[in-house]
Amino acid sequence: MLKRLLPINGVTLTLVAILLSASITATATNTGFTTISATFDQTLALLAAAQGSNPAAWTGPRGSITFTHPIIGVVASIPNSNRATYGQIVVLGRPHISGESIFTLGQSGFLRLVLPGSFAFDPHFLDQLGLFRNFEYKPMRFFRNTQLKE
Repeated sequence: MLKRLLPINGVTLTLVAILLSASITATATNTGFTTISATFDQTLALLAAAQGSNPAAWTGPRGSITFTHPIIGVVASIPNSNRATYGQIVVLGRPHISGESIFTLGQSGFLRLVLPGSFAFDPHFLDQLGLFRNFEYKPMRFFRNTQLKE
């Protein structure tokens, strides 16, 4: 049973602590899926008991990550989160390899000078920001020769 919450950088790692201390074990009738489901239910019950029944209140206020370009200043802002600025998932499946990835802003940092004194973003400067903000990924494009042959 969880006796205390683990604050790290203002974030409560309750789920990790509960999963590490979970007393539910797999048996012949209790498969891995039911173990995970039971542990999840136990985690929710403990969180509700410790922090109230409204899950929206389980996370404290968080700051923002501001993206600032050295020439033009602030270009975007997103809520602070504990994750990398680049994410990639690759599935080595058969018959095809598949993958997804995401950058914070986009794949280009190019600014075009627009006379007399302004700038225009490359089309790929901010094209992934919405995906990143929503914890979504875009499909990775692979060449035909990267597919596994049977």
